[in-house]
Amino acid sequence: MGLSGADPTQRGDRLQAWTAVFNAGQFNIYSASRTVPTGVFGAQVDETGINDVGSSDQDPSVTADGLRMLFVSNRTGGYLLYEASRATPDVLFGAAVQAAGLDAPLAIGSIDLLPDGLTVYMDLNFSGDLYRSHRPALTAPFDAPVVVAPGCAGFPSVSTDELELFYVRSNLMYTRSRATTADSFGPETLMTLVANPGDPEVSADGTELWFTDSLAPVRATRTCQ
Repeated sequence: MGLSGADPTQRGDRLQAWTAVFNAGQFNIYSASRTVPTGVFGAQVDETGINDVGSSDQDPSVTADGLRMLFVSNRTGGYLLYEASRATPDVLFGAAVQAAGLDAPLAIGSIDLLPDGLTVYMDLNFSGDLYRSHRPALTAPFDAPVVVAPGCAGFPSVSTDELELFYVRSNLMYTRSRATTADSFGPETLMTLVANPGDPEVSADGTELWFTDSLAPVRATRTCQ
């Protein structure tokens, strides 16, 4: 893939990706691009517009068009949720602000933003439970988070249709599914793709699952979803 770092995420067209790279005691978010969806990514670039010197900026999650990003940062002390945007996909993200409706004092462990940017799943207050929050428009604040899956919040990733859930617990990766969004997620299934998985991220079309193997990004594919 040509990437390094944790928390991999990608744009809907698979031409740009982001990871959280550990350096000098902290995480910073880096991006990389490629010309075709099956190609190797080029050199990773420091997202200087959003990274805060002396803080950890991590767990990026972007909209399908790559114009908005949510991420977690401890720049004010606790781990909070931030949002950044840009006008076109060929420039770096601009300065970040706390995500409206999900700002302090809510502490965020890890997140997954759905491709349209309107719904986010998260580990709220490091509870280990999976919460969901929605907003009616990209310019509107998120509503109050609601727990949807107890004990399933370790680096969650939810499919575009919100029917599949992937997550990590105790260095093992699991998946759950449901028939409709009105249902609860069903029993968990252990995924034995690698020995030390982390940070799953299902693609917008559901055909790829990115995750880390001992902090190195890898991917698994399927032909249908």
